[in-house]
Amino acid sequence: MKCHLEGASPLRLTLTGMCTGVPAFKEVQHFSSHVRNKEAKNLMVINRTNQLWQLKPIIDGEYWTGPDWFVVEPQQSKPYELTYFPLTMTHENRKHQVNIRLYSCAENKLMTLGISFCFDPFTKVNNDTCTV
Repeated sequence: MKCHLEGASPLRLTLTGMCTGVPAFKEVQHFSSHVRNKEAKNLMVINRTNQLWQLKPIIDGEYWTGPDWFVVEPQQSKPYELTYFPLTMTHENRKHQVNIRLYSCAENKLMTLGISFCFDPFTKVNNDTCTV
């Protein structure tokens, strides 16, 4: 592949990569929420390195949100708040799922959180009616 830089002659660029396995789940988080109600949980992120982590979370899940940036000091742990806000009911065979990866700017590295998410069955809300 050729790389064109302004004011310089084209450079030849070789890209390489490799696949890594998904880590084993280290913890299980249970989320249970009524439709259109939020539930937030803290996920502990541990930085065992001597470098400051400036992380950009990549959340792949329709009903999940969290802070756009996350910083963890060297040799420290910090909770990352993940919010579940379902807009539809879950079904026994089709549950809401999420995949969270953390991109480390300093290390130019992508990490996958070793977390499994379990969803409790939907709890019916009593809708009492009244006549006006």
